[in-house]
Formats: sequence, structure tokens, C-alpha cells
Amino acid sequence: MGTRFRAAVHRPCRGVPVWLWLAALVVALLMMGPGLQTGALLNLDLLVLDALPVPHGIWGLGPELPRRVPLWGPMAWVAWLIGGEIVGKGLMVLSVVVAAAGMYRLVTQHVVRSRAAAAGAAALYAVGPFLLTRLAVGQLTVVWVMAMLPWAAPTLLHPSKSVRTTLCWSAVLGLGGVFGGIVAGALVLAGEIADRGRRPAAVMLAFLLGQLPWITALAVVTMTTHAEAIAGSTFFRPRIDGVADAARLMAGFGFWNRPFQVGGEHPAFGACFGAALFVLALAGVRELPQPWRRPFTVLGIGSLVFSASSAVWPTAVVVNRFTDTPFGAPMRETQRFLVPYLLWLAPSAAAGAVRLARAVGPSLGPTVRVAPLALAAALAGPGLWGLGGQLEPIRFPREWGEARSLVNAQPGTVLALPWYQYFTIDLADDRLLLDVVPYYFGGDVLGSSDPNLAVEKQQEVPDPREPIMDTIVADARQGAQISARLVPLGVRWVVLQHEVDWSFYSGLPSDPGLERVVTGNTMDLYRVRGWVGEVVADDGTPVRSSAVVSPLHSLDASGPATFATPYQSGWMRGWSTASRSPNGLVRLPGGSGVLWYWPSLLVLSADAATLAAVLTSAGARPLHRFRRPRKAP
Repeated sequence: MGTRFRAAVHRPCRGVPVWLWLAALVVALLMMGPGLQTGALLNLDLLVLDALPVPHGIWGLGPELPRRVPLWGPMAWVAWLIGGEIVGKGLMVLSVVVAAAGMYRLVTQHVVRSRAAAAGAAALYAVGPFLLTRLAVGQLTVVWVMAMLPWAAPTLLHPSKSVRTTLCWSAVLGLGGVFGGIVAGALVLAGEIADRGRRPAAVMLAFLLGQLPWITALAVVTMTTHAEAIAGSTFFRPRIDGVADAARLMAGFGFWNRPFQVGGEHPAFGACFGAALFVLALAGVRELPQPWRRPFTVLGIGSLVFSASSAVWPTAVVVNRFTDTPFGAPMRETQRFLVPYLLWLAPSAAAGAVRLARAVGPSLGPTVRVAPLALAAALAGPGLWGLGGQLEPIRFPREWGEARSLVNAQPGTVLALPWYQYFTIDLADDRLLLDVVPYYFGGDVLGSSDPNLAVEKQQEVPDPREPIMDTIVADARQGAQISARLVPLGVRWVVLQHEVDWSFYSGLPSDPGLERVVTGNTMDLYRVRGWVGEVVADDGTPVRSSAVVSPLHSLDASGPATFATPYQSGWMRGWSTASRSPNGLVRLPGGSGVLWYWPSLLVLSADAATLAAVLTSAGARPLHRFRRPRKAP
């Protein structure tokens, strides 16, 4: 029995022994800890709810820039079948397991054969401070890219060897949106340099085809909307206040919002560990595969320099100006791009430990080989059991469920108050949190997009209704009754959370144009009595309409009308072009025909092209593999 068990746990699965898969799963479960219990997870950008809304960007719709596209689209569709909490928490657990297994495989197949060193590399990469922090704050696109990267790296660092495989891995990383595209592009570029520019056109075409879904969605939303201001990297620079912090960055620390950094309580230890790992990695560079050793190392160290660039003079001046532009905005949080460095650090440090073990002899060699694993355990220790206490399941009170049921039964634009994008809420133990209303209720939610990072307002979501709403909210905070001004904006529901300055909205309960239909200790829901319909003709009568999907609505014939959704160029009534109303809504010409958003066809065509290319590439096999072997005579 013992022999069979040992054989089973050492049996390879996808090139990784079963024991490593099981060990990674146990560690991932310990990291999640109480977060695996029933309940929502809310922490900064982490919003794991029982239902996940499909991002508007999947259709090329705004006004929010499609930062969660494409990954959150499939997540939302699967959540419709099995529940959003299972999908979100399952992705968090599996990401750690897959990242660890991929790094172990990368090390053992391409760098060194030592199982102890490979396990150390897997732990450094999968449960290091960087990935655990990104899990805690809910940047799941970054987590997805990190999980897939060790599996994709051998292909992308040698992209001309198999263009079909390069296409497939580019598409997998492209699910992480613009971040995945940038990281995958960096590896492909390094690989092309290593390949001395072999088949550059085919490689570039394969890479771009894999990124086509998010590129098209981002291009459509950007061209059909306009953001007034985008916060640059000044507000998101890594925490580097001295040499010790720079050394801590080498270990994966430095998140811009220090209270959310997992394992950040002991800066001296982090600095020592970061320096030790970097020295080990430099010692192990020689053990990396010769074809892509140099470009991989340059990419790793270059990404380390770039991640620190927004916090160090004089590069901070240049980087901050660059990230203030629309083209540079995706790179504003430079510390995110530590990922290629971590991808280089883990196998290089493991190889360095093996090389040093050979130098010190057989007496100390085994101890030195497990040094990366020991350092990884020390770094991951503070994240045990709920990522350092940041994962605590939350059950929404009764009034939230009642309010969502009413809104789902009678859809319409929801106004989210208080008028902040981020604020601390009692439900999440007073943690700073992205406003949960747009994601809990779904549909068209009008909320503030100002992250409150500067004195002046920064409207990061280009919603044309927001400037008008700013003035209405300013009056509401003075106790004014605002229902009459909400009707022209198409607002049907008002959600008032009992947080921040909610008591200032004293005019809402006495407003005759508002009906309080749900009340509780944490939230009130008001119905706007003057709401007429989703589409309202100029004479004030409702025009019957129903949504097939978000960019397609059936619509009765009528005269000119207003569609209560934020304006984007591209809306059509039949074959007639819609325009913008004075309130920032969609102004429809008179006539008949369906109401549709034609740029969605571009986004869906891009999705179909990438999917077809991936299926064709993944299904392609040499002909001899399909032939039946002949029977021996």
C-alpha cells in the first residue's frame, strides 16, 4: 500500500507530480482561510458577490473603460449557472495552485532538476507578497495572468518555434485584458530577440490575434466616449521611501496602498529577503536556458526598474507624464509590472541555490537547496488564514436582497448614493471599498467615478450624465429635494447606503417625488414617482421597448424619443443615427426599427475571430496522429 501511494503521489500530471498539486491546493486553502465560508468578499477592488454582472465592455458599451474585459465575461456567464461566490473564490484558489504547478514545471523542465529548489521557486512565485496582495485587493486579471504565465513562458520566449501555440497562449493571457496583453507582448518581444527575429510577421500576427478581443473593446469604448481626467501614476506609485523599501520591492512588496500589502508589518525582514533572493537570482542566471537567457534576464531586471520608476527621481517625472496620457494610462500603477521580474526571479533564485549548493559541498548542500523554499515560507507566513485577515465573508442584510429583487423586476437606471467611488463601509469592517452598488445591482447604475485622489474632481468614467449629477448631489447634500431633476436623467431608483455623509441627504425622505419602498439599517431604496419609461417620446409618453441583450432592444414605432442610457456614438434606430440629448442620454430620431449599437458587431467579430483561430490552432494535429496503427502481421 505504501509503495502504491508513493507511486501515485509522484506520478506526473501535466508534467508536475501529484504531490505538488496537492501541496499547492492545501496552501491555497490555508491562504483563503475564512474567505471560503459562505458570504461575499469585499476589499478595495475585490467584489466577489453571489451574482456577477456581465461587464458592459463585453459588448463595447461604456461608459466605464473595459478594465475587466474579457475575463469577467466568462466568469459572469459561469456564475449564472453555479453562483458568483463559487466562481470568484474558485478562481482565487485555482490561480495559486496553477501558478505554483506552472513554476515547478518551468524549473524542472528548463532550468534545474532539483525538486527542493523547484518547490521553492513555486512557493516564491505563487504565495509571494505580490500575488497574495493582488488576491486580497481583487485584481483578478493580474492574478489570472500570473497563474498562466509560467505555462506560457517557454512558448512565448521561443515564439517562432510554434506560431500556433504562441497564438493560443497569447489568447489565454489576453483574457487578462490590457495587462495581460502588455506582459505577453513583452515576453514575445524578448523571445523574438532570442530567436534573432525569425518569422516576425507570423509571430506578430499570432500575438495580435490573441489580443484582439480586449483591443477591439477598448478601442470602441475609447472612441465612442471621452474621459475628462485620468489619474496618473503619481497616486499609484510603489511605496519606496529609501534603500530598504527598494530591497523590499525585489521580494514583491511595495503596493501603493500600504494597509493592503500582505505581509508588510516587518520591513527589515522584507528588505533582507529581497536582497538575498536577488543575489541568488544573479548567481543562477547561468543555469537558465541559453537561447533565451539574456533577453529573459534583461526583461526581468527591466521590469523591476520600470516598477520602481514612478517613485524614483528623475524617472518619476517622465513616467508620470506618460501615464497621464490615454496611451500610458494602463501603466499608471507601475508596480503591477513587477510580474516579469518575479517570473525571472523564482527560477533564477532556485538555480542560484542549486549552484551554491554544489559549491559548498555535500554537507551543506541540501540546506542551501531549500533556501528559496525557506525564504518563501517566511514571506508567505503573514498571509496565512485569510490573506493576513483581509478576507472576511460578509452577508448582506435583508434590505439589500429586497431592493435587488425590486430593481430586477422593474429595471431602470439606479442612482448610487453617497456620491463617492471609494469609501469605507460598515459591512466590510470599515475597509476602503469600491462602491458595491453597480456590481450588486448590475444594469445601468449612475455613480461617481471620482477616486478622490486629488483636490480637483477626476471623472475617470466618461459618463456624460455625471457632471449634471455633480450639481444635483451638491444640492442634495444641503437637504434639497431632487426628484424632479432626476426624471430628465431617466433615473428610476435611488439607492442610499447609510455610509459616509448619507445623513446630509435629508431632503430625500420628505421628497414627494420619491417613494421609499425598502428601508433598513444599512440602506434605503427609493422609487422615483415621475419615471415614465426607458424610452420616452417627446410628448412625454412611454415607448414600449424590451432588451434582447444589452446592445439590442426591440422598440415600437414613435416620434423622436429619448433612451435612458448614457450616450455613446454608435446607437441606431433602424438605420437612422442617434444623437446626444442635453442631459447626456441617447436621443432617438422618429421612426421604427430595432434599437441597436452597431460597434458591438466589431467587438463580437473580434471575439469570434480569436476564438476560431484558437480552436483551429489547438485542434491542428499532424496527420499521422489521426491514422490508426496497422496491426502487426
